[in-house]
Amino acid sequence: MIEDALAIVGDNDLLYTAQGTVYWQYVNAGIRPDDRYLDMAEDCAKKVFRLDSESASGVLLLGLVQMARGHRAEALRSLKRALALEPNNVQALNELGRLYFASGKTREARDAATRMLALDPLSLIAQFLVFVVEALEGDPERWRPLADRVLEIAPYYAILRFCYAVWLVHTGRLDAARTLLTRAPDDARQPIASPCCNFLRHALDGRRDEALARFSNDVQTAARHVEWWSFCLSWCYAFIDETELALDWLDNAFQRGFLHYPFLSRPDVPFARFRGQARFDALLEKIKHAWEKFPV
Repeated sequence: MIEDALAIVGDNDLLYTAQGTVYWQYVNAGIRPDDRYLDMAEDCAKKVFRLDSESASGVLLLGLVQMARGHRAEALRSLKRALALEPNNVQALNELGRLYFASGKTREARDAATRMLALDPLSLIAQFLVFVVEALEGDPERWRPLADRVLEIAPYYAILRFCYAVWLVHTGRLDAARTLLTRAPDDARQPIASPCCNFLRHALDGRRDEALARFSNDVQTAARHVEWWSFCLSWCYAFIDETELALDWLDNAFQRGFLHYPFLSRPDVPFARFRGQARFDALLEKIKHAWEKFPV
């Protein structure tokens, strides 16, 4: 449809932005996990800037590509500039909140998520971001009714269901987590979130082999390109004491931009059992250093 529109109207900054966002989403959502689509998205951003050097949507697109490549500081500058040019750009706020969240900057992530929710109160992404920020480091009990309401409206929203279940596991409410995961639809349109739900459901029931089978080669290929998905797989493997796989995925999450040191260093998370192991301690120290240096 975008290509048809470009054929009708010619060069257009909004259409090139939309096209680039589709290419980025191929990677971000695990639809076509190939970094060449990030190159194609960046080419779209360049086309936008040739038409309008001050395009907020073009700057946002560039920030998305930078974040996907693990270039955190550059992405932060781009997302802030996009918001300076267009203060109520909800997607820019969402991605800024995601960047702060992945970087372990809870207060900044919470501010972005709250502002986004005020601008777009019906957005599932905004509600998810608010809950997950609190679930990893904050007061998730306050936002539990919101998560319940979202899943009532959108039961297919697997990534919220997974994060909700992880928080319930952390707080010792295993039966509630099982119930939540049992109701998760097996949705092929969510190529990573649904397998994460199924993995955790089998793991909680002690079916280790069935849990491991949830992460096929296709799932792993898709997850490897994104910081958040890599972290989710790392958490799952850590939960069942697959140490080397957990650390492989945590290292990949770090390379892609996940450096939430406050969460990883907590004593009540599965990663805590790896403390004292040379590989984990060295990786955690690298994450801590990057977290401390990350600008806000």
